[in-house]
This record gives sequence, C-alpha cells and structure tokens, in this order.
Amino acid sequence: MSLSQEFSRVKSTFSNECATLSINANEVLGVLSFPVKRGYTDSSSSSNVQLNLNSSNGEIRKFFPILENSENFTHTRAVVDAFYIKQGNASIVEGDINYRRKIVTNQQGEYPYIQLTFGGGIMQIRRDWLVDHEVIIIRHRKGQDVIYSVILNTATALHQGTFCINGVSQSKKPSVYLRTTLEKGKNKIYYGAPGTGKSYKIEAETAGAHNIKTVFHPDTQYSDFVGALKPKMEQNTAGDLVITYQFRPGPYTKALIKALEHPTEQVYLIIEEINRAPAAAVFGELFQLLDRDEFGNSSYQIDAADPDMLEYINQRLRAKSVTEIGQLTIPSNLSLLATMNSSDQAVMPLDTAFKRRWSFEYLPINFNNSPDKQLKLLTTAGIYNISWKDFATKIVNSKLKAFNVAEDRLIGPFFLNNTDLGDDWDTARSALCGKLFVYLWDDVLRHKVQDRKRLFNKNITTYGDLHASFMAEGGVDSIFSDEVNELIINHGTKEEV
Repeated sequence: MSLSQEFSRVKSTFSNECATLSINANEVLGVLSFPVKRGYTDSSSSSNVQLNLNSSNGEIRKFFPILENSENFTHTRAVVDAFYIKQGNASIVEGDINYRRKIVTNQQGEYPYIQLTFGGGIMQIRRDWLVDHEVIIIRHRKGQDVIYSVILNTATALHQGTFCINGVSQSKKPSVYLRTTLEKGKNKIYYGAPGTGKSYKIEAETAGAHNIKTVFHPDTQYSDFVGALKPKMEQNTAGDLVITYQFRPGPYTKALIKALEHPTEQVYLIIEEINRAPAAAVFGELFQLLDRDEFGNSSYQIDAADPDMLEYINQRLRAKSVTEIGQLTIPSNLSLLATMNSSDQAVMPLDTAFKRRWSFEYLPINFNNSPDKQLKLLTTAGIYNISWKDFATKIVNSKLKAFNVAEDRLIGPFFLNNTDLGDDWDTARSALCGKLFVYLWDDVLRHKVQDRKRLFNKNITTYGDLHASFMAEGGVDSIFSDEVNELIINHGTKEEV
C-alpha cells in the first residue's frame, strides 16, 4: 500500500479530526499505524503504550529521524498534537510522545521501544482501549516545521499493522521539528541544444541519491526497459550444463525495487536521449503509471503483463523483508528524469498524450561556466589563440544565427567538455575536427551548401578534405572562410613564432 492510499484510508474515517489537526493531504510525509496488543483496565498499573522499535526492520526509526540519528537517547521528548477517539466522538487531549531507550528482556532477547504517554487522558484510554484498537501517528508539515499528530482509535479496528513512510531528515536535533529533504516524485525532461549541460544538470541534481541509468536508442524495446525472461547456462547438481530461464530486470524494474526497498530515500530513474526510441511503445502499459497524485505516487496501479516480472520483484522484496506488491506502480520516492536534444525531436517524436505526463525544462545556451580552454587556429594571418567560449559564441554560433539556423541547432558550452579539449593541442584538435566540424558539416549545414562555403574555405568540397587539411601537421592553408578568418583574428591573439 502506498502512502497516499494509507492516508486516504485514515482520512476517510477521520476527516473531521484531520481537519481539526490541520493535516493537509499535500503535506503528509508519513503514516504509522499499529494495533494495540493488549487491553487496559482501571486497575492497570501501566500508563503508556509501547511500540517495539525492532518490529519493522528499522523503518520506525526512519519515521522518527531523531531515533535513527541517536543510539544512546534517554527521555527525549517531542510535543505532538494528540487526538483521542472514543466510539466516534473526538476530544482533544494534551499529550506528548516520550522516546525512551529502555531495555526489555523477552524470549527474543533485548530490544528498545518507543513509549507513548498521554497526560491526563491516560485513565480514559485505560478504560476504553481494547485489543486490536489502533494507534495512528501522522508525520506532516505544519508551516515550515514537521510535526507528529496522533489519533488514538478506539472506535474500530481498521487496517492492522500498516506502516507507510515517505520522508527523511538529515537533521539531528532533540525536537519534533525535523526538516525533510525528500521531494515528491516527478517526471521531467530536460531539453535544449547539444552541449547545454542536460546530463550534467541531472548528475548534479541526483548526486548522492540512488540512480538507475539507461540510454534509449532506436532498437530499445519494452522488454529492454522492463525486463524479460531470458535463457541462462547453468550447471545442474550432476555437473552438466543446462539451459534455464530467468527473469532479467530492466531499468524500470530495478528502480522500482530500489524505491520500495528504500521508501525514505530518493531514487531516480534516468533516461538519456528519451526521444531516440519510440518512448510510448517502450513504456507500454507503464504509460498509465506516469500520472501522479498530489503525493507524487502513481494515480493508478496496473496489473503486471508478465507474471514472472511480478514474482521477481516480490522475491527481491521478500529477501529484504519488505511488503510485497500485487500491482505495478511508481512510488513517490521514485522520480523519472530524462534528457532530449531539441534538435533531434524529429528522430522519434513524442506523442501529445505521452508528453503531457511530463514536465519540461529548457536549458538555454549559457557559456558562463563553459570549459576554459585555448584553441590554436590557423588563419590567413598565422596561428591565433582563442578561447573555446569566444570561438563557440562569437564565431560559430554567431555565423549560424546569421545563416538563420534554428536555436536548437546551435552549440552549447559543453558540446566539447574539458576532457575533449584536453591539456594539449593534439587532443583539442581531434575533438574539434571529429565532433564539432563534422556536426557542422554533416548535420547543421548539410542542406545549406552556400552557408557551408561562408563558414569553411570554399575550396574544401568534402568533409574528407576538411579533415585532412585541419589535421595535417604544419598546415599551410586555413580551413575557414575569409569571414571566419577575420572574426578569429579580431577575437583571438596572434601566436608569436
């Protein structure tokens, strides 16, 4: 069950109480619900409710980051809004949660637990609380802070033992006001001209998080993206080689498993060059999952078309003691990020229905942080040194604009990166000729022969000629047109012999 489903379950029964506690569905970060294991009576000496910290594989510690960040805490207090529900009638009771690290010996050994104490309302709780009644704790934002609201449900036993969590804090502070850094899941495509830093931006945005990366290409299929049953050579018990079939997960399946295994951590499925493949076909029925609700979860869940896939996922989840799933989804901690060169939109156009399920961010051409490298270019007046930034902006892009070339065909600051440009001229020269010049000759100016002659020397008629001329040691002729030679001379510095 997803976080949104669990909170919807709680809110459907306690909508008035959630409103009184100012719990906004968009601000819910986690829901913890657990049943009472025994009842209380007037004569009971107990004045609290205890929750074993080891009962859900450490997830409770993630729900209360103060516990996860402290091994030796005693009597750490966090004030909460407490709601006491008795037979459907609500009354507010002042209260607090006391985190106590007490060691209690039982047949399984020693374990720590959380102790909840509810001030003056405890006597009423003792009288009314029965086995299988429920404690519901909602972790949510209130303004700029994160607080916990408690609903003590003695009206009915609802969904027992559910633990849903979405939110994590890196702050270690003995207070309920714990910040969260976990964002809601999103589907986002970064697009722009070649070399504008789309992959770099994603790399920076997802640094330190769980990343699953893939690159789409014309032959990418649904089975590559999701996974498929494939043959594998193995040895049987007799030592003979036999062929068996195993499900091999694709990037989506790997990312889903990672997100379900780490519900309080951000997971990113990164798709490079999403329009290099027929994206809608590659996603198949997963297309339906791209619609997200207000929490960032898939608005809809779908049945797995391949039962082997579902069994593989649940097998992995069982190994991690994580609740199994019955349908496919995209949880709120799983974001899909993709890149697309806008100049390549015609390769595999994204249909409208697919595109509307993504947000788009255009990366403009910005050379403020471009590689700081010097080029050595032969002109009619000798060799001139010119920076990569000046050559790309004041010469290449300037001329392409004059040729009325579309903006998404211009070059970005990282069309050639620091590695391409290297620390020596031989490396930079190879990158210029093998990446930039071939792009200009074959892609941008393929059908603009007259403009090609305004950029390169008019005596060069083939790319082979251009390559031979530029790469020749001690070349005697410039590969550029007179217009470009003049620009290099104006913006560069002549190298003294």
